[in-house]
Amino acid sequence: TSSIAALVAVAIVGATAAWAQTAPEAPKGPPGKHAEHSRMAPDPQRAKNFCADRYARAAGHMAYLEAKLDLNATQKPLFAKWEQSVMGSAQKNRDTCVANVAIAKPDVKPTIIDREVKMEAALSARLDAMKAQRPALEAFYAALTPDQQAQFNQPFGGHHGGHRGGDDRGPGGDDHRMHRM
Repeated sequence: TSSIAALVAVAIVGATAAWAQTAPEAPKGPPGKHAEHSRMAPDPQRAKNFCADRYARAAGHMAYLEAKLDLNATQKPLFAKWEQSVMGSAQKNRDTCVANVAIAKPDVKPTIIDREVKMEAALSARLDAMKAQRPALEAFYAALTPDQQAQFNQPFGGHHGGHRGGDDRGPGGDDHRMHRM
């Protein structure tokens, strides 16, 4: 259902915050060197770009949906209300992501407890966003024609569960199926 898709979409957006808190390590140095001595610090600009890219993908996806569904005058304000909620969550996640990049300590490796705490916070934020978006999503969905609902229920890009290879993450970071922010 679109509610499930919306939940997954928000989960994707929320994953950005968790990723930024545990920025990926840079590639290891040449063979023969000790890994601990040859690691380079994560690139803060790359991490900030990641945050911005996730937001941009969310905005692009919303524009795609609006164009694809060919909304009528009655549906457009309902879509706009839902879009405002989705993009508000995406903005908040981008801001959190950028803030986490700014306070990241590249010389300190997070523990399993640190990662669990960060994931719990990200999941909680995703759940809050889903709950906040649901009324607008339900109102918008109810205004769609059966054909539009069928289109909206399809995974983003028409994919049905297979992976394309590479980064199959959607507007927020989970998998490419969600895409109903």
